[in-house]
Amino acid sequence: MMTICISNHNRLNNRYDYMVMLVIFTLIAGNLGGALQPIRLIGLFSLPFVLTFIYNNKLRFRNILCFFILCFFYSLVSLFWTSDINEAFKEFFYYSTHISLFFLLVYLSFNANQPYRSIIKGWLIAFLFSAIIAVCEILFDIHLPMNIYESDLLLNSGGTVMQKQYASVTFGNYNGYVTFLCCVLPFLFAYILSAVKVRCLLYGWLSFMLMAYILLINASRGGLLSLLICFLIFLFFFKRTNIKYKKIIFFILISFICCTIYVYSDILLLQIVSRFVESEAIVSDSSRTELIEFAFSLFLNSYFCGTGIGSIQASLETLTSGITLPHNLFIEILVQYGLVIFFCFLSLLYFIFLNIRKAKDLVIRYVLCAALCSLPAMAVINSSYLLFPVIWIYFSSLFVFVTLDK
Repeated sequence: MMTICISNHNRLNNRYDYMVMLVIFTLIAGNLGGALQPIRLIGLFSLPFVLTFIYNNKLRFRNILCFFILCFFYSLVSLFWTSDINEAFKEFFYYSTHISLFFLLVYLSFNANQPYRSIIKGWLIAFLFSAIIAVCEILFDIHLPMNIYESDLLLNSGGTVMQKQYASVTFGNYNGYVTFLCCVLPFLFAYILSAVKVRCLLYGWLSFMLMAYILLINASRGGLLSLLICFLIFLFFFKRTNIKYKKIIFFILISFICCTIYVYSDILLLQIVSRFVESEAIVSDSSRTELIEFAFSLFLNSYFCGTGIGSIQASLETLTSGITLPHNLFIEILVQYGLVIFFCFLSLLYFIFLNIRKAKDLVIRYVLCAALCSLPAMAVINSSYLLFPVIWIYFSSLFVFVTLDK
């Protein structure tokens, strides 16, 4: 029988708990700083310390270490055939800092008193702070300087012209922010599952309502599908808990959602429909299909070895003059690093799947199940996933939930 153990820890937070939350919170800086984003600087300065930690725990983390070492040497060898050597060296720097971040969060979690709750709180706090900016963007159409779209963006769908409302916060575009929100979703629902006090439960539901509002306004199909998947899985786990006032709070939630949809029905319908209209899509369905076809042709022409590190954009430019980023995590890995690395990545996902069944804690099982099931939807929202620090911290958080027994 599954129980909730995460909320049963009575130990106080130590400095490592706060450092876990701080690392995750830093993600909301987004694209500030360009290549030297604050989260990357943390990874860069932590690299010597992280290498010591890895060396002292090489047997404990041998599987994930073998994967990263294989990726490193494969990337090194691929320098001989990559189509963009300058971008390749840049990505070596990015990957070094991202891998450092991956193990830094693992180290901090292994020394924290309440690692699971600290990770959950870190993601939730990061979301709430970003939501302040997001709501201002939606209500006042004021966006930060790193935003790649202009204010007063208009939609024209079926002859109806309306202002495009969206929130990108510090991530440059709303696809990047939606990807961040999708990473938050499993931990947001985990917070609700682990809540014991009514106050915490209400905070969780209010955060969910805010999350749903932002995702509906941004009208990303992948984001909305991820929300639906995580919510349906949550309902399956939620009914197995003994949380008081469950029916009352759930009724309030449904009422709020129905009222929101009714009040904003015109805006929501237009924005969602516009994502299905070829002329209004930033990357239309046909364009994405063509990009996938081009990417597969590159993969086949490379004899299943991949086109090399940092090469996907330059390689696609030889086949198309349009958008040269596939907006697909799996395609990025397959095309650049070939069949071997792609198979190893799938093996890691299978490892997560196996641990879903082994986990006895209800919250841990939910996080792993929701993350794995929503990954296909989340993996087709944005571009350049491997260069996105949020993804590395996300997988590091899942790795802690899989491996840590505390």
